[in-house]
Amino acid sequence: MDQHKERRRHPRFSLSSCPLRVYWQDEHGRFRQMPGRGIDLSRSGIGIELPEPIQLGAQVNISMDRFDLTETAGVRHCRRVGPRYHIGLEFTMGLRWNHPELLRLEQAHVAGV
Repeated sequence: MDQHKERRRHPRFSLSSCPLRVYWQDEHGRFRQMPGRGIDLSRSGIGIELPEPIQLGAQVNISMDRFDLTETAGVRHCRRVGPRYHIGLEFTMGLRWNHPELLRLEQAHVAGV
């Protein structure tokens, strides 16, 4: 079994490249915003794809209009994948949003499906 998956506390569901917007203050103190795409989502975090990196430990705000989602998160990892960056974010206060698909996935996970 993949060790990466074993460490996950919560099941994830795919966001199918859902458009989102990320806001943060960079290492030089400049306020930045950038459009990106959601990769996957769980109660503890979200995987996103951006055209530029964000420094580890940075605090960001994420907004996804499609799901009416706005959350604060910290950058846990950032790696280049081709011309873009895959960034793992951990929600600062956990996910405070409930979507039927996320609830369905969690129920299936608990049931062992």
